[in-house]
Amino acid sequence: MKNLLSNLPLARKFAVIGVIAASMTCLPTWLVIQNDVAALRQARSEQAGVAPASKVLALVRLTQQHRGLSVLELGGNRDMAAPRDAVRGRMDAGMQALLDATGELGDSDLRRQAAALSDTWQDLRDAVGSKQITGAATSARHAPTVAAELALLEDITHDAGIVLNPRRSIYFLQGGVLLHLPQLTESLGQLRARGALLLGQGDASSADRERLKALADVARKQLGDARKHLSLAVADDPQLRARM
Repeated sequence: MKNLLSNLPLARKFAVIGVIAASMTCLPTWLVIQNDVAALRQARSEQAGVAPASKVLALVRLTQQHRGLSVLELGGNRDMAAPRDAVRGRMDAGMQALLDATGELGDSDLRRQAAALSDTWQDLRDAVGSKQITGAATSARHAPTVAAELALLEDITHDAGIVLNPRRSIYFLQGGVLLHLPQLTESLGQLRARGALLLGQGDASSADRERLKALADVARKQLGDARKHLSLAVADDPQLRARM
């Protein structure tokens, strides 16, 4: 082999060296490209999940507003009918936007969840609009609706890979914004709705006070979890800390 290389013209010797060098760099180069392609796919998947996740968060907020207004209206405050109807209209539009957004993700399970959520909302909306339920009952029926919205939000973050982001700051940021803060807003929403009912009754039993205390304790824990995640998100990211 040595003699063969020695007898080759100089140009061919360089060609052989080039082939050997190329073969040695092919595998590392391929691995780098594969890694970059995977990172790009991950980024695109996460970006695709942002729109439906944002739409679910908007629906959570509207559902909570609808609950508060419904409790007051069904408790005898007729002035709440018009603002509740306005929120109902925004909910209808938001639900359709969510159905469209989950359809674009291409996941049949998410689409089914969104469709089931839409059906649940329509039943609740019609029951409140026709005054078929009491203020206490409407508060109780809104809670599982919000729970279903939060469950769908979590599944969207899993499907899109948002929860799998390898960057420490983004990982903790999404946990605070898409998990703990929405849960906190729901605990506070339930506190407001229960408080409105008790104010309408003009009385609160010891059991009512215990339920309020339990909800407040849950809210305090969720606030602590959200603060922890957001603190960890900005700890090693000065740019994110400045923006927040």
